[in-house]
Amino acid sequence: MQSSFDRLSDDDRYQKVIDKPGTPLRVISGGKSSSAAKRGPARLDKMVVSIICYLYFLITGSIGIVISVILRLCTCAIDEEGRYLHNLVGPWALHYMQLPPLWKLKVEGREKLKKDAAYVIVSNHQSSLDPFFLYSLPTVFKWTSKDWVFNVPVVGWVLSLHAHIKINPGRPEAFLQECKYWLNERKISVIVFPEGTRSDDGELLRFKYGAFHLSVVDDVPILPVVLIGSRDILPKGTWVLNYKANVRLKILDPVYPADFNYDENLIRQYVREQMQFELKKLRAGPAPSAAKTACR
Repeated sequence: MQSSFDRLSDDDRYQKVIDKPGTPLRVISGGKSSSAAKRGPARLDKMVVSIICYLYFLITGSIGIVISVILRLCTCAIDEEGRYLHNLVGPWALHYMQLPPLWKLKVEGREKLKKDAAYVIVSNHQSSLDPFFLYSLPTVFKWTSKDWVFNVPVVGWVLSLHAHIKINPGRPEAFLQECKYWLNERKISVIVFPEGTRSDDGELLRFKYGAFHLSVVDDVPILPVVLIGSRDILPKGTWVLNYKANVRLKILDPVYPADFNYDENLIRQYVREQMQFELKKLRAGPAPSAAKTACR
């Protein structure tokens, strides 16, 4: 089967797989986004606490890198997928989000993931902290990230150590091949932020085609995930952390490409509509009976 992707030029292929970050309409004033301008100046106490948190992350993250390197060296011969390493880094990443007493995380829908199945996991993107919260997903996965992120201290080192997937603007075909290797041959899920960037206001941006093309050509289901509350801790346009937030992560039903006759555009539209619907429900809050059921 020849998809529409195969008939595109190299430049158009790159735009479909990588695409440029979505840019919602906003007013730019003085080099800051309108969302940042509305927040006003940060409080001094929050700035001090934020600096302490970042220093703690840098120090403990560096220690974690050393431990991870030792573990990887000891297990590389028997664990090419990096499952042992993932099981170490997952709880390590989550502990940063659990240290502040007023940051609360609630996860729903873990039962939607089948054991030993691979998915193209798609999540909305509201904050730089989203990857930390997504480690609460009960499965091993590979991140897809822009190549410059691999150069960021600590974060980039972890990405390289785990053999996560680099999005190189000049090599879109290499990106597709690497994703295919993990999805089909190793049965390891891949995470993509289909918006391509963080949202300024928490609303969904336009979805790129890359994740849905992967689903179709590799015949792997899409697993939609919606996340709210992380933006209350660290919104786009600031480095200052907020003290209080209720973060909720909900895993939705898998979407199988065969159910949509392998139509990338239909799958993309359907997944976005489902995620938008669930985001509105989560913002409205669950009914009292539903809340009790979710906490059991």
